[in-house]
Amino acid sequence: KAVGLFPGATRPLRVTVKNPHRFGIVVTDISVRVGADRSRWTCWPRSYIRGPQKAPRVTVPARGSRRITLRIAMSHRAPDACQRATLPMHLSATASLR
Repeated sequence: KAVGLFPGATRPLRVTVKNPHRFGIVVTDISVRVGADRSRWTCWPRSYIRGPQKAPRVTVPARGSRRITLRIAMSHRAPDACQRATLPMHLSATASLR
């Protein structure tokens, strides 16, 4: 959940990466896809919100988890229709064996 995002702002997005496996992993990339607020059809977040440019490499122990902070930004060109919108954020990650 990114709180306080407004045109021209960059805010933290805190996420927890969980590893259910019996071996450690290294997360090498995390991408964020922003969905639309269905009650605000004139706000297309993919055009106005940028996810992390480069996610940090994170080592996650076997059956463990790590909290990390990513940065997301809203373009200064975002329309007024995006005010008070609730935008779902879908994350995906790429990892390799540690």
